[in-house]
Amino acid sequence: MSRNIAIITLGALGVITSWALFVPSAIDRGFIASWVAAFTADPFGLGLHLDLVFSAALMVTIAALDRDRLGPRYAIGTVVMACVFGVCAAIAVYWIGLRRGRGASD
Repeated sequence: MSRNIAIITLGALGVITSWALFVPSAIDRGFIASWVAAFTADPFGLGLHLDLVFSAALMVTIAALDRDRLGPRYAIGTVVMACVFGVCAAIAVYWIGLRRGRGASD
């Protein structure tokens, strides 16, 4: 149960923080202008950046909790990818780590 609590808490923090800090800008400026502002050091960009931080923390947590199923190489690879390259790269390594050895072809 504590595993699910950690994953849900980090996921919820990412969504709530992003919405609380990014949505006011989207309402004021429009969606596209808010995305541009988020990457140009605008104060509302903090919501987007914190969402990325919580997403990376979520991948690190999942890798740590699933380290037995992943094995040490893929668990460490998922953490490194989440911290260095981003969540999308971490998801790919995590998925490959879970699928290896199962004989799945897709």
